[in-house]
Amino acid sequence: GVLVLLFVGLGILNSSATPDRPTPTPLYYVMDRDQGVAWWVTQDDSDEEWLRARVPSTERVDHDEVFLPKGALFAPADPVEAELPEIQVVRDTILDGRRHLRIAITSRIGAEVLFIRPVEESGALVHKVNEREVEWMVEATLDRRGMGWPLQHWGDPGGPVTLEFSVPKEVQTVELLLEEGVYHGAADLLGPEAFARPPHLVSSSPARKSDVAVFGSRILF
Repeated sequence: GVLVLLFVGLGILNSSATPDRPTPTPLYYVMDRDQGVAWWVTQDDSDEEWLRARVPSTERVDHDEVFLPKGALFAPADPVEAELPEIQVVRDTILDGRRHLRIAITSRIGAEVLFIRPVEESGALVHKVNEREVEWMVEATLDRRGMGWPLQHWGDPGGPVTLEFSVPKEVQTVELLLEEGVYHGAADLLGPEAFARPPHLVSSSPARKSDVAVFGSRILF
């Protein structure tokens, strides 16, 4: 029993964060380009002062913002100037009762990740990305509507990302949501102090979108 109490006491004494044992703190930035609004976003509800200075509330509230993940903690942030993506319609044809669109997407802010999805159910099917056929399409039928979304493209393709998708020809409009995720250049867009932490804190893993800037846009065809 004495040993247990001793180890518990030592654990408590060594549990606080220090520069030698910094605590990971996930925080990232999201901006809705069309609405001109932005947020600081995190999933961490700890009482860490640096984090709570940016996202004060730890109450997870429902929201209708399409670029904010459900269940996340968020607070308003200052919008920044960032170049819009270049969207080009390369081809628009009718084939076998479906409207096929091929578009080229160029991120002008050096995004390492593109995340694309339809706003609502439209029967849209993904066929090709950068001229490569999407694997699920090899044996898929048109009864499996909506497959291929959401689409994530990671890395620099050395040019525009080309996406080919189709919708039933009677569909009049299709709206896609595009999110550009900037990892290495986030501080260049937001300023060097955006994610500057005190010595006892460090960034969380990129898998939790820590120290990332995400810019959302709506694309209407």
